[in-house]
Amino acid sequence: MPVSTGHGARTDAPRASLQGERGGCKSSGYPKPLARQAGPGPNWRAYGESLLAVAVAALVVRLLEGQAGIENLALIFVTVVVASAVRGGLGPALAAALAGSFAYSFFFAEPRLSLHISRESELVTLFLFVLVALICGPLAARLRTQVLLLRAAHADTAALQRLSERLAAALDATTAACAVAEQLAATLDARTCVLVPGGEPRSLETIAWHPDAETLAATDLTAARWACEHRQAAGRFTDTPAATRWWFLPAATEERCHAVIGARLPEEAMTIAPERLRLAAAIAQQLVLAMERTRLAADLEQARLQSETEGLRNALLSSVSHDLRSPLAAMIGAATSLRAYGAELTPEKRSELATTLLEEGQRLDRYIQNLLDMARLGHGGLPLERDWTAAGDLLGAALARLQRYHPDILLDLQLEPDLPLLYVHAALVEQALLNILENAAGFSPAGAPIRIAARAEGGQLLIDISDRGPGVPPAERSRIFETFYSAGRGDRKAHGTGLGLSICRGMIGAHGGSVELLDGLEGAGATFRVRLPLIEPPALVDE
Repeated sequence: MPVSTGHGARTDAPRASLQGERGGCKSSGYPKPLARQAGPGPNWRAYGESLLAVAVAALVVRLLEGQAGIENLALIFVTVVVASAVRGGLGPALAAALAGSFAYSFFFAEPRLSLHISRESELVTLFLFVLVALICGPLAARLRTQVLLLRAAHADTAALQRLSERLAAALDATTAACAVAEQLAATLDARTCVLVPGGEPRSLETIAWHPDAETLAATDLTAARWACEHRQAAGRFTDTPAATRWWFLPAATEERCHAVIGARLPEEAMTIAPERLRLAAAIAQQLVLAMERTRLAADLEQARLQSETEGLRNALLSSVSHDLRSPLAAMIGAATSLRAYGAELTPEKRSELATTLLEEGQRLDRYIQNLLDMARLGHGGLPLERDWTAAGDLLGAALARLQRYHPDILLDLQLEPDLPLLYVHAALVEQALLNILENAAGFSPAGAPIRIAARAEGGQLLIDISDRGPGVPPAERSRIFETFYSAGRGDRKAHGTGLGLSICRGMIGAHGGSVELLDGLEGAGATFRVRLPLIEPPALVDE
């Protein structure tokens, strides 16, 4: 009779809901379950081995009969009886005792080739054979059973350890379910699946199969749903809905059912061994812990994303409120003065106000361009329309734009002659260099030049831009390129948008290069090193 693992019977089964079918899980090489003790039937092989051992012992006694007394050689038969008890238990031991008694009496006791016993000592020897079998047989059988149980417990512990290692590395519920389905299939030697509650009420969705996916019938889903709702095993081998070939075990806590594990054992299986039930329950508990962990990790990640989004929003609002408002206020003030007092102002004053309008407009344009570029970098929207460009031309264009914004800036150029060609998007690299140059110009004291050095080294073009400003504290250098980050002191203005250097790293990184912050010259200021990969230009073809 099947053993029940649940309580109570279901009286009205709801209509089966739709489920999502997914492919089987990739195998990771779980070993087969440890072989269990044989069933209640006799182990005929052990009986045959015992009789064969008696025959071998008789042959050995016959060969050694001339060297030792027959009474001493009788111990060989006793050894065979003990070995049979250890190997096969009580039954094979008794068979060896009877066979050994017959062989000893027939072949070696006087008169030989007869079962007649002429001496009392021979009768005592036969009695000892049987007594040894009766004593050693049960003891050896019990020892063998304990050894098998210890081996099985060790195998189960190792299986749970391997499963826990896989579940610890699982990043989502599907990965954890695949690991559990594979381990349970190895444990029960069955087809397995894992179902989780779906989006609709009382619906279940299959997220893992092993070894292959198949379709669960409506009765199968009914049993799985019952197991999930009642937190008890259901289906086959239970007194709950039994019109199914699947056995379902819930992976649940007191608060909720996380999943339902299903197993389809071979048709000839009449029950599940108690130790297999305990191991399956331990596997289900491991799945509960893994799903709780992945759900908590997902919640923490969502909270982190929300926190970062909120911080980004606040930084953007701060940037807009200050960095965009300041040039607008200056432009509005200059335009208002020109409109209200234009006729009364001197030409020099009107030119000064017009210059203010132009400079603040250009400043506003740069801020807006930085915001747009940052958004496009974040969404992968900056197309790289590469072409071959001379490195000197890129630096010259960036320096020309810098001098328009900072006409009094001093430059110290140390460019290696015959700089190689670059295969880049010229406008993006020029903008990146300009951002670094403007950052250096904003902090260089009056009369202190900005040094620009360029050289080819190790398949890369190295461009060093050094200023004589206050520098960047070592503790903040790792964050200097973060979006909307402004150092408390050093080469990032506390009131700036914090976008220029972040955009610079994104633009250079899109070309396979990098930007790093180094110590300044002679211990003063900071040096930004730009690395751009060098590609062998195509050979020119003569006309």
